[in-house]
Amino acid sequence: MGFDVTVLDDRPEFTRPELFPHGATMRCGNIGEEVAGFPHGGDTYIVIVTRSHKHDADALAACLHEPVACIGMIGSGRKVAMVREDFVESGRATPAEFDRVYAPIGLDIGSVTVPEIAAGI
Repeated sequence: MGFDVTVLDDRPEFTRPELFPHGATMRCGNIGEEVAGFPHGGDTYIVIVTRSHKHDADALAACLHEPVACIGMIGSGRKVAMVREDFVESGRATPAEFDRVYAPIGLDIGSVTVPEIAAGI
């Protein structure tokens, strides 16, 4: 589809090039700091799929106010509501600012398994 893909994780074992043989750029480091260092332009699409609510929030905080084309975040409706509430109550975002986040990301195809979730995204 013509996208340059960057995979970011704070664990080196998940940023090995052989895990992504189709040419993704690998970055390993602090998630919030690394996302803040991404190019933030109108042709940047960010998909937040981390292992914890904290890492999701760190990534989101680093890009929410940037002029990117799209921000998507995986999570249950409950998790997304918790993150939204945290951002609004802490003053990191207004409800309108948070509304630009596509969350939970993906098509509602009744996904249960990991491959089904991947297909929905």
